[in-house]
Amino acid sequence: MVSDLQTVRSVIAGLDAQAKTLITNIEANRRAREELAAQPLPLSDVLSVWESACDHWSPQTPALLARAVDMIRTRPGKSAAQWAGQTPLLPGHALELANILPGLLPTELKAGLAAAIAGMEEHPDAGPPWSEREATLAAYDAAIDQDEAALAALKAEVAAAGVSLAGAGLFR
Repeated sequence: MVSDLQTVRSVIAGLDAQAKTLITNIEANRRAREELAAQPLPLSDVLSVWESACDHWSPQTPALLARAVDMIRTRPGKSAAQWAGQTPLLPGHALELANILPGLLPTELKAGLAAAIAGMEEHPDAGPPWSEREATLAAYDAAIDQDEAALAALKAEVAAAGVSLAGAGLFR
């Protein structure tokens, strides 16, 4: 009888150890994933973001420019001197001008951005580029999902057996 009880305790301790290992792995992978996701981007990816923004706004230039032209055209009472120093755009947003430039000067704007960004120093904590980062993040996600599924299956198996150990790794 004592031997049977020790066997049961040993099995339960083994199940609890498995659960704790899975929980530790899940937490470690989540931490590693968060750290990687939070690392600053390398300058090559920053340039990519700017070039994508240029590509996004470029086709919208005709409509944005038409609105800007209409803003001036519909205010004939204002003299050139009154416009001086003002951004003649919907209510004076320089951002609108920034969104018009990619369509007017796409090549020049991208070249200027590339040159300006190339002259900057990489962030000392810059992580890998998106192309590498996405694959690593996906691997972390897959490992987390796999360990969470294994933990859920283990918990279901223990619950089906009617075992209850409050506070043990199986019941977190």
